[in-house]
Amino acid sequence: MRLKNVSEKLHSMMHASVIAAGFLTSAMASGGEKNLLPNGGFEGKDPLRGWLVEFPDEAFYKDNGPYVKMAVPPEVGGRRAVMLDLPAGIAGNQGGKLESVPVPIEPGATYRIEVDCMTWDFSAKIHAEAWSRDPHPDQKRTIFRRAASAGRPALMMCYRAQVPSPPGNSKQWTTASRDFTVPDTVVVAGTE
Repeated sequence: MRLKNVSEKLHSMMHASVIAAGFLTSAMASGGEKNLLPNGGFEGKDPLRGWLVEFPDEAFYKDNGPYVKMAVPPEVGGRRAVMLDLPAGIAGNQGGKLESVPVPIEPGATYRIEVDCMTWDFSAKIHAEAWSRDPHPDQKRTIFRRAASAGRPALMMCYRAQVPSPPGNSKQWTTASRDFTVPDTVVVAGTE
C-alpha cells in the first residue's frame, strides 16, 4: 500500500479477504517519497511490526490475529505480501482486517493512496482513516471507537476515505487508488 502525500501524512486501514499486500509512502513537495509507516513494506525479522492485527474491541475481528500471516513469496509472484488466511465461515461472513499503526496527519493535506492486492477468492475493502481523541472514552468501543492502548488515549474515527475496490476473485495483482483531502477541521461529539 502506498500513500503519497500530494501535500503530508496519515493513518490507513486495509480490510480484505484472503490475500493483500502493501506499503505506505508519502511524496513530499520536493518530489521524494517517504514511507510513513515504521514497516510499510513488511520487511525484517518481524514483518508485521508497524501493523495492527488484533482488535479486541471489535466483535467481527476479535479473533483476527492468527489469520494474518506472511504469504509464501513464490505463491504470490515473488512479492512480500500479507495473507489474510481465513476459515470458510469467517471469510464468507465477516472477513479479516489489517491496519497500519496510527501516524500523524496534516489537516487539509491531500493524499493519494495506492494499494496493491490480490483478492484470490473474495474481495477487498480499503480505507484511509483519520482518528481524533475520543471525548467520551467511557462509551462502548466499536469499529469507530478505540480503547486507550500503549500510552495513547481512546480514539474516535473522524474521517474515512474508501478506495475503489479492486476486482474480486482475482488471482492477479491489482493496484487500487484514490486521491483524498483530509478535512481542515472535524466535529467530534459536538466539538470542533
